[in-house]
Amino acid sequence: MEDIFYIVLYAIEKKYVHYVHRQFGHNVIIVCDGYSDYTKNIKVAEQRRRTTKISSSSDVLFDQFMTVPTNQQQFLANTHNKSRFISMLSEKLKAADIFVKQANNDADVLIIETALEKFNTNTTIVVGEDVDLLIILTARTPTDRIIYFLKPDKAQIETKLYSSQS
Repeated sequence: MEDIFYIVLYAIEKKYVHYVHRQFGHNVIIVCDGYSDYTKNIKVAEQRRRTTKISSSSDVLFDQFMTVPTNQQQFLANTHNKSRFISMLSEKLKAADIFVKQANNDADVLIIETALEKFNTNTTIVVGEDVDLLIILTARTPTDRIIYFLKPDKAQIETKLYSSQS
């Protein structure tokens, strides 16, 4: 029998807000991918490749206090569930005074545009796992600015910090 994890969405949201404040402080902007029309997303092939390995759950109509009886991967493999969860999480982040932007589709360009828009004399760091972010950052950052890209550690790979001028 397959393991079933009960996802309590309220607890996940609360932990995420705490994680953001603990890891990155309070002067943070979260930029999320959008899943409104995932068929037109430039990364639709990659997203499909990832989700075809995982059987998707049904659409779940949920609220933040509901316990969802499904595996987290299956739950998030369903684009409707993922979209609703991101919307709910965004509201929780906003309520905790964390600024949130959501792209219509893939967020890579919006992430870099936001970093360039919010660039000031303080250090600006883009945190993400996608190397596309570093490529866009390097291409779009004016030479008189330095914005950093932090790729967090994952499994056996250590954290890396790159400069937009590297």
